[in-house]
Amino acid sequence: MAQLSQPIQRILEAYLRKLPQENYGKDEPKIKVHAAISRLAFVYEKIRNAIDYQDEHLLRKNAIERMIKRRLYTEEKRTQLGRLLLSELIRGRYLQNKAIPERLINDVDGIISRYLGLFDSIAPNRLTKERKRASDWLLSVLSTEIEHFLVPPIREDALVEAMYGVIRQDVDLAESISDPEERDLQVYIAIHRALIRSDNAIIRYHLVNHYLPGWRQGNPRDAQELHLHFWEYMANIEVQITHPFGHRLLRFMKRFSVLFVVLRDIFEESHDKFQSLAANPAVLEEKVREACEKRYKKARTKLRRSYIRTIIYIFITKMLLALVIEYPYDKYIIHSTHTLPLFINVLIPPFIMLLIAASIQLPSKKNTEKVVELIKKICYQEPEEGFLYKRRKSFKRSKVAQYVFNAMYFVAFLVTFGVVVLALNLLKFSFVSGAIFIFFISVISFFGVKLRREAKELVILDDRDSFMTVILDFFSLPVLRVGQWLSEKTPKINLFIFILDFIIEAPFKILIEVFEDWTSFQKEKKEEMY
Repeated sequence: MAQLSQPIQRILEAYLRKLPQENYGKDEPKIKVHAAISRLAFVYEKIRNAIDYQDEHLLRKNAIERMIKRRLYTEEKRTQLGRLLLSELIRGRYLQNKAIPERLINDVDGIISRYLGLFDSIAPNRLTKERKRASDWLLSVLSTEIEHFLVPPIREDALVEAMYGVIRQDVDLAESISDPEERDLQVYIAIHRALIRSDNAIIRYHLVNHYLPGWRQGNPRDAQELHLHFWEYMANIEVQITHPFGHRLLRFMKRFSVLFVVLRDIFEESHDKFQSLAANPAVLEEKVREACEKRYKKARTKLRRSYIRTIIYIFITKMLLALVIEYPYDKYIIHSTHTLPLFINVLIPPFIMLLIAASIQLPSKKNTEKVVELIKKICYQEPEEGFLYKRRKSFKRSKVAQYVFNAMYFVAFLVTFGVVVLALNLLKFSFVSGAIFIFFISVISFFGVKLRREAKELVILDDRDSFMTVILDFFSLPVLRVGQWLSEKTPKINLFIFILDFIIEAPFKILIEVFEDWTSFQKEKKEEMY
């Protein structure tokens, strides 16, 4: 019988453990919301998420942050935030109705109170930059802690730890990062981002727990330490998150994350039988091949779904921009309207997304066999140096090379956007129409390349680009970088998101709560008659 390696044993133990929600008592009181009224909230959440265009696995965490922020900024009272938050999450179908025990309300209130106490002590003055920075930073960590409390990522954490145990010795950063703790942190952060797509908020939460493990449990010593030295901890954590070698490490980790993604799929499907099927390496091989094929099919489905989301995103935001900015500008400022720019702005971005989607190729059988080979090594032997890949000794680049590459990138930026602007002038685009066109082309191109990159993350074989691909990348990179910048900054400056969150959402959600209270009142009165 084949002996499983320690990292795989740890994953198996995590999957065999009962999830906290499986221990909820059937008879204990659960939080309930009115099913018919909650449909309105659900529809609103779907529309809002279509405009914001976030990654699906971050929707619940980001919704928690948005809901808490809205209530803190629009309501004077900070009482009953736990109940209000959980009810709102259930209405938006981020949590299941009649499944969350009412006893969790006090726990959520305790988590919120702990962060509000910290926030008030470090940023007591209102309307200052320091208060805004502390508010945004703490809300991002708070929302992550609440989500992790409600839906603990026990299995995801086990996968991250297993990949960390297997791969940490394959990267040597001694020439770039002299501190061993910092080196291990950077490897851990890169694995988190590559394997389970953690964003900065999730990384912050884990780093706070790394530096102050007692903070989450309300340990007085760690709480006092964070109160006294919050700004130092915050600065140190942001240094780790924005580390100059982070992106290079991330590319390295993505190369091998497919191995643990496939393992996760196998555990999700048959963790209770894994010990027996792994006892026969031939059976495990077949299971890995099946998991690869299913993962490839999932990638196709996700590709189609993402394309549809992109069309919805373009349609909603384009119509809003046309009504609020483009049409008034053309009619009342330059006194000239052209239909061609309108059609181009509506049709070209989806067409570009369609071309990108059509060009995405899923992995070959040769790739699957390589995945099978490496997963067998991970399962049946302990990690060793150079276990997966030839050891990398340096991530450094000379300053001269850096200056030359930056100069070339600047030239590519000028040429690419110069050609685009010239073409828009010939097509009689106004300044606003042109800016909207560049915005959509950049963001949609970035979204498309993200999809392409996600598909390539299933590929573990060496990727060899053709000469034509290198040329296309050279001129498309500026557009993609602008798209990346816009996709990161747009939620912060998106007028429509602001309108939804603070002008429409607040009264809309209050109205829903009033309706729900009224239906509960009616039900009580009706029951009194019997």
